Amino acid sequence: KGCITLAALLTAAHSVDAEHFIRIFLVELSHRWKRRRGSSFAEVLEPHRAVHICWPIDLDGNSHMNNAKYVRLLNYSRRAFWLQNGMWAACARRSPPANMVVTASALRFRRQIGCFERFRVVTRILHWDDAAFYLEHQFESITDGFVLATC
Repeated sequence: KGCITLAALLTAAHSVDAEHFIRIFLVELSHRWKRRRGSSFAEVLEPHRAVHICWPIDLDGNSHMNNAKYVRLLNYSRRAFWLQNGMWAACARRSPPANMVVTASALRFRRQIGCFERFRVVTRILHWDDAAFYLEHQFESITDGFVLATC
């Protein structure tokens, strides 16, 4: 009976993409914890840096990180960036509230990310105008600083 329950829980978690919602919750929780400890908002132009690791579940058939995982990590990095510099709060305070929506993106891969490889995602704002903010994301190798991918 325990195996059936475990299988049902794993199936349900996979079906609703529980990892994604848990990661978003953790980004929000980390931000709130830093605010309660007295951390102020970062400057708008200050980059956000987050360290990640490529797990076996993130691999594709070629034994390197799946392309969809790059895009998923960009989502977490973007959200943390907007929380870090206060833009998320500013958009929520507007009347009517604004939302941050990705209208276009293009990834350029330079070197693969292998299993258990640690890397850093650096998010920065490059430019803004009346209609949009233009961000850059770089996946950097922790060992040699090489830019593995850029978006």
